[in-house]
Amino acid sequence: MPYREGLKYIRTSYVPDVQDGQLRGFHTLVTDITAETLARQQVEQANQELEARVQARTEEAQAAQALAERERALLQALLTQAPVAIGLFQGDDLRVTAANEEMAAIWGHSLAEVLGKPFMEGVPELQGQGFDELMRQVVSTRVPVSGTETPATMLRDGELKTTYYNFVYTPLYDAEGQVLGVIDVANEVTEQVEARRQIEQLNREAEQARAEAERQRGELEGEKATVRLTDAFQPAFEGELIGHRVLLGSGSIGAVSAVRARASSCASAAAATSSTLPEFGSANP
Repeated sequence: MPYREGLKYIRTSYVPDVQDGQLRGFHTLVTDITAETLARQQVEQANQELEARVQARTEEAQAAQALAERERALLQALLTQAPVAIGLFQGDDLRVTAANEEMAAIWGHSLAEVLGKPFMEGVPELQGQGFDELMRQVVSTRVPVSGTETPATMLRDGELKTTYYNFVYTPLYDAEGQVLGVIDVANEVTEQVEARRQIEQLNREAEQARAEAERQRGELEGEKATVRLTDAFQPAFEGELIGHRVLLGSGSIGAVSAVRARASSCASAAAATSSTLPEFGSANP
């Protein structure tokens, strides 16, 4: 009902006026309920706006959840089908939130034993080896860290063994550029490292054997040279041997031995001297 000061809301009641058993008219009771009505309308409008916002937020949350589920399914597919070991670590305690069977094989533990646990708790053998510190460095600096043939003491067949890995720690970002965690991509190269070291050891042993063979060949060549020189000096001493036999007769055996020893000594000396002299016909002066 319009009023001079604006729109008003009223509540009207009609009360019959009965006198002497006859209806004489009606009494009209009017109550101003403008403030009450306006307040109720404001509450209703606020509720509608709130419901609209809640509905919008709900739809956004559902869309975000659906997107997260798709991304999680994609990540799981990537982890499952990747030809290398992959793991995802999140939080201050580097909790293992995702990993594939290849990574579990490297750790020496099943996925059920590791997933959802802090990294150093799930794989206690790695405590004190510095890998968790490298991951925290990646989170703080946002700079990837890699390793080549890096040694790590891991559990193998119930025993601790030194193994070797190529790996990369890379930060994982969300849509706003915030670091969500660290991705570990690793490949075990223990067999390659051990095989290369065996080859290197065999090469060293072969080199030592070659050097020993060269040394022995040199000694043998020296002995052959001594024999040749002894043969060369032998005729020069034949006359002396004959003279000793003539002079000493049957007692010449000792003299013969002495002359032969002298010939051998001269040959050895000649061999030693010839090794320091230039060969005949050489271009050197």
